[in-house]
Amino acid sequence: MPSFRSPPAQAKHATRQLAAHGTARHGHAGSGKIHSLGTERNYQQALAGVVQWIQANRLGDLRDLNRDLALRYLDMRAGEVGQKTLDLDRQAMQAVLGERLPVIKSELDQALASRAYTPQQGALVAAAQTERHALATRIAANAGLRAHELLTLRPAIDRPASAHR
Repeated sequence: MPSFRSPPAQAKHATRQLAAHGTARHGHAGSGKIHSLGTERNYQQALAGVVQWIQANRLGDLRDLNRDLALRYLDMRAGEVGQKTLDLDRQAMQAVLGERLPVIKSELDQALASRAYTPQQGALVAAAQTERHALATRIAANAGLRAHELLTLRPAIDRPASAHR
């Protein structure tokens, strides 16, 4: 019996079945569970696309996903998206299927450029800020930090190293 849920609803249901929020991922690496809200959200988005493709091709719903269908989807997507998106789609389907899928290479060439501000852009940002915030911006830029990382700088005695790393 086909599912009458929308693609996002099917994806949400599938990822909720795999979720293990509140349990540490350290020590549970091979469990196949999703411990991160971000990972769950990314998998939902990827699986919603899979379900849309399955429904558009009249192949059933997410419960009908198998290895062959997953490989067909990845082959089709390889010509449309970059490698990172293709890897995310593969990982999401692996989680649902419970088995490893081969890595498919994207057919798109992708030039990964830096997203960091140039010194000129940093100066423009600092010029538009109050003196106090501009100082923080210049310190972060010169130290190679992100803006929010300034708030984490503390003497070592105030913030001991993590015990699980």
